[in-house]
Amino acid sequence: MTTEYKKGDKVVISVPEIGHNTLGKQVLIFDEDSFLEVPINDKHFLGKLEDFKPAEEKIKFTPEEKKEFDHLKSLGRTLFDALNRIRSTEISRFFPYLDNKLFNKETGFSNQFEFARAWENPELIELIEPRHAVKVANMWLWKVENDYRLIEKFSLFNENCHFTKKEIEEIAKLPKFKYIELVGAWEESKW
Repeated sequence: MTTEYKKGDKVVISVPEIGHNTLGKQVLIFDEDSFLEVPINDKHFLGKLEDFKPAEEKIKFTPEEKKEFDHLKSLGRTLFDALNRIRSTEISRFFPYLDNKLFNKETGFSNQFEFARAWENPELIELIEPRHAVKVANMWLWKVENDYRLIEKFSLFNENCHFTKKEIEEIAKLPKFKYIELVGAWEESKW
C-alpha cells in the first residue's frame, strides 16, 4: 500500500548512512571503483508523522470519580472552577471521590495533572474497577506489606486501605478472615 503525500505533510524518512549529510542535494560519492548517486526517494519514506505519534495514555477513573467528573463538566465551568469546587469545604461533600483523588497527600499532585488532561480530553478517560475501603466492626482492613490486618484508625488518603472486589474476594479466602464477611462489607462501602 502506497501512502499518498501532499504538500505540507510532515513525514518520517529513513536516511541512508551514506546520504545523511546530503539531504536536498544530489551528490556523487566515490566508492572504490564507482560513483554512487544518493538521492532520497519513496523507499526512504516511512510514513506520515502522525502515524508515529504514540497513543495518548488513558486516564483511569473509577465509576464514582467519572460520575462526579461528568457532573462538573455538565456545569460548563473552567478547569480552575472545577478544582475550586472540588476543594471547597462547602461543596466538596458533593465530590468526595474526586476530592480524595486530587487532594490526597500522597498522590494528589500527579492526579491533578491527570485530571487537567481529562478535563481537556474527556475521551481519554478509562473506567477501572472501583476501589473501596472495607470497614468491619468499626475496624478497617489495611494492607501492610504482604499481610492484611484490621485496624482501628483509618485514613481515607492512604491507598493501603482501598481494594477492588476481586482483591477482597482473594483476601477473604485467607484463614484469618474465614469468619468475616469482607465481600459484603466491601459492597456496602462508599469509600
